[in-house]
Order: sequence, then structure tokens, then C-alpha cells
Amino acid sequence: MLRLCSRFPAARAWLSPLAAALTLLIVSNAQAYDEQASVDLGLGYVHVAPSGPLPAAGAELALGASYGLGDMFVLRGSGAYGLQANSARRVSVGRVRAEVAYLLDVLSFVPFFGGGASAWLFTDQRFEVAPGGHLLVGMDWLVRREWTVGLDVRIGMLAVSRDVFSTTEAQIRVSRMFDIL
Repeated sequence: MLRLCSRFPAARAWLSPLAAALTLLIVSNAQAYDEQASVDLGLGYVHVAPSGPLPAAGAELALGASYGLGDMFVLRGSGAYGLQANSARRVSVGRVRAEVAYLLDVLSFVPFFGGGASAWLFTDQRFEVAPGGHLLVGMDWLVRREWTVGLDVRIGMLAVSRDVFSTTEAQIRVSRMFDIL
């Protein structure tokens, strides 16, 4: 960077103001999740391996809510309806999930990670309730203090009868935030 400025003296004149403006642009939108709750709508893809009682690929529509526990943690809950399908069959899947996310930074873009538990409900020859657990990684874009758009990726395990299946989920989420206090 110093070489660039010494070779091109004009760069010195605009580089510092440009860096300051970009920093203010990013930091000026800084928002926090503390004392806020949200209503979330998500659309996602689900993969279960190996394909057993559920076909491998599926899509889901989720409705959820979250609550900011200070500046660093968010508690989330959601319910989802999905359709797991392949060429031979289709299975409707309901899912209830609870998770905690740790926020790495609260600026315009907020990376996070966490974990949670879920219950999958489906009918494959009989009605089944299968417990699951997952790790969570994702990023939120704070469009405004009231609106966020997020990408969530979950890697987990699902226990069906005596078998364990791995799950991978990717979800795009839109959230409407509300101040609690």
C-alpha cells in the first residue's frame, strides 16, 4: 500500500478519505440484536443421507421467532413443513427446532455459529417422531434495524428407530425485528 502511495502521489489524496468513508458506511449501520425479537420466514433445501425412511432431497418452508439475549447470543425457535422426494416416493415432513446462535460481530453483516435440537415428524409406513441435533453456521445482513436477510447452514444427525442419518440443511431467511423494551 505504501509503495502504491509513493509511486502515485495522487492515490495518497483519495485513499485515506475513501477508506474512512467505507469504514463509516459499514459501521454506521451497526445494529444489535439485544432486546429485540423477530418473526422469521425461511425457505430451504434439506438433504438426508443415506436415504432411508426419508428420500434424500427435500425442500422446506419455515416459520419461526427469535430473541436476542444481549449482544452475543440469539435464541431461536421454528416450525417447518417440508417435502422429501425422489423418483419413487414423496414424504411430507414436519419439523420443530430450537437453537442458540453466538454472534461473532454485530455490524451490517453478522456471522454466527451455534447449535440446536429438533424433532422431525413424518409418516413412512407409520407415524414417526425422530429426534435430531445440529451445528449451525450462517450470516445475517442487517438491511435495517427492523429487517434482516440471513443464510443458515445446519449439519446434523437424525435418529430414526435404531438408525442414525446425517442431515444437511441450507436456508434463506427473512426476519422482521421488533424492539422489546
